[in-house]
Amino acid sequence: MTSIARRPKVFLSSTIFDFKDLRSAAKYWLEEIGFEVLASEFNDFAIAPESNSYDNCLCNIEQADYFVLFMGARVGGWFDAANKLSITRQEYRCAYKAAQRSGFPRIVTLVRRSVWDAREDRRALQELLRNEVVAGTVSSSAAAAIGNYSSKLVEDADAIFSFLAEVGRSAEMKSALKGENERPTFNWIHQFDDFRDVVDVLRATIAKHTAIKREAIAANVLHETMSNLRSCLSWHKASGGYSFVHRHARAARQAIEGEPLDEMSYRRDHIGELMLLGLLSNNFTKMSVDNISEAITSGEFLEFVRATGKYATSVLQQVLITLRDTVLYGRRLEDQRGALDQKLMQLVKDTSGHEHVRVQNALLARAVALYDCYDNLWALSRAA
Repeated sequence: MTSIARRPKVFLSSTIFDFKDLRSAAKYWLEEIGFEVLASEFNDFAIAPESNSYDNCLCNIEQADYFVLFMGARVGGWFDAANKLSITRQEYRCAYKAAQRSGFPRIVTLVRRSVWDAREDRRALQELLRNEVVAGTVSSSAAAAIGNYSSKLVEDADAIFSFLAEVGRSAEMKSALKGENERPTFNWIHQFDDFRDVVDVLRATIAKHTAIKREAIAANVLHETMSNLRSCLSWHKASGGYSFVHRHARAARQAIEGEPLDEMSYRRDHIGELMLLGLLSNNFTKMSVDNISEAITSGEFLEFVRATGKYATSVLQQVLITLRDTVLYGRRLEDQRGALDQKLMQLVKDTSGHEHVRVQNALLARAVALYDCYDNLWALSRAA
């Protein structure tokens, strides 16, 4: 049985209630471009029925390649209420430990801009309150109560802002600046207002590293190209290995000169080699260009030109176009066997015993074109 190719997994971590629509949209968008999304509120979230719901979430984090954390104004359910540790924060801690240990999952953090701005305002307020405490005009308990008050923007200021500080690795950054430890990793925090911002972040941090569609198209093109090349190989007794079917006629092709209507003198064995290539070639008819054609029309290999702001044909795109056209031309040449080939075969028979024969180049044109198709196919396949 053919195995299903593994897709990169993304774990979505956040409070559910205030991120329901965004999580659903993110899941849909990520799945459309080829990711497997682990989101606990959906029925396709893998669970062990005998395990606790929290344990199921934490177990799935270990399987993820990416951990996308959405932070907003709500704390959500408690994992450890006594220590004000939310389940979302515990998920983050599990992801961070795993990332430190193995490099995976890669952590992407997004916070609502309103919450980020509220934190900056609270910082300014708390600085003011500290000055008032020093001046003796406000008590320390009153300052703490004012600085951590709940609002529509922030449900639990202390829990949410300390979580933000942990994700930003603020304490570690301060120590690193003093030379006390290495700078922390996975501490970049993206701000967002809407789903457009979220897509921009995911495209820059996740999608650009995978390029799933392009990789799939490239893999299919490679498979098709290799299959086409294999159909052109034949066993060469002298070398004890495989070679392209047209290679025996190389010297003959190099000897051809002049215009199509010119009558030239060539070695008879060279004419025979070209004749056999023209008569026996049926490889292009067997070849497929479906995946190559899909790669061309997909636009995945076009090149953005900064000066014009438009896309242009890249070197690889042109190689693919020429490769497809070469195979299609080879097919037409193989379909064109006819009276000229019979005339050429009769000439070879009639000149038995002669070292050289005179022949009009037009009689050799189809065989020469087939040779050139094989040669181009080999060169283009290597380039592609």
